[in-house]
Amino acid sequence: MVCILALFVFLCPLALSKEKVKHDKFHGLVVKTGPKAISVKSEDNIYLIRTFNYTPELEEKLKKKSPQPGKKVTVTYVRGSDLATKIK
Repeated sequence: MVCILALFVFLCPLALSKEKVKHDKFHGLVVKTGPKAISVKSEDNIYLIRTFNYTPELEEKLKKKSPQPGKKVTVTYVRGSDLATKIK
């Protein structure tokens, strides 16, 4: 019983602490925009095209005005995924 209680007290702060999500940036030209995603061609590598899905907040923001094809953009996305959080 004491062992279980000690284990709970030790692991509880680890479970409650939330790690901050890391973001990366992708620079390029807009190829195609849609209501749920954007495709961007890399400035550095002519063969690299990435498609990013929008967060719900970004999706609402882009309903008003979305980037036009050919425009230079910087996509901020969650590291390890294709989820765009910000588009400049």
